[in-house]
Amino acid sequence: AEIPVMLLLLTLAACLVRASGIPSVQGTMGRDEARLALAGRGILEHGLPILPDGFLYTRGLVPAYLNAATFAILGSSDQASFPITR
Repeated sequence: AEIPVMLLLLTLAACLVRASGIPSVQGTMGRDEARLALAGRGILEHGLPILPDGFLYTRGLVPAYLNAATFAILGSSDQASFPITR
């Protein structure tokens, strides 16, 4: 019974350390992070990583699809994209 409790506490501590680096304001993404976020939004809207200008984004497909998944769960924001792009 001690091991699951210790594992839970360790996991909680790791989540708190990771969350402390998440920015609290919008507009804190770099160029590459923003492009992946736009691709993720395109995946949610079209099923493919299509950017707002109609360009099919074919780089970083795994992070783009992971962004789409986190946007579907947490909503579309800088904070939702942060765990994937960092």
